[in-house]
Amino acid sequence: MDRARGEVEGSRLRRRREDAGGELRSGSAPPARVDRDDIFGVRRALAILPEDKWDAFLQRWAQLGDRCEYDLALIRADVAEEADECRDALMAAAWGTVAGAMTSYLAWRSHRS
Repeated sequence: MDRARGEVEGSRLRRRREDAGGELRSGSAPPARVDRDDIFGVRRALAILPEDKWDAFLQRWAQLGDRCEYDLALIRADVAEEADECRDALMAAAWGTVAGAMTSYLAWRSHRS
């Protein structure tokens, strides 16, 4: 990665951290149920996709986690963006599944604290 792109990515990461800070705080209502066997919905996402797309999906999932330094709120925001921008309908559905599962998990986690 060249220096200019690295600086843009770093700036974007800082901005996303600021934006993600409190966006998932829950009120008094309990959050949606969390699937303890598939907390982030990756298994459900893979079930949507044909096997020949699994590697690409999992590689992108790993890239998002690494890019966001494994901050769950940031990853969820990037996953939601991935779903919105994806032109492949099945891949968009898979990313949407993960975004929904992560939203439920983060709401559950914040409700417990």
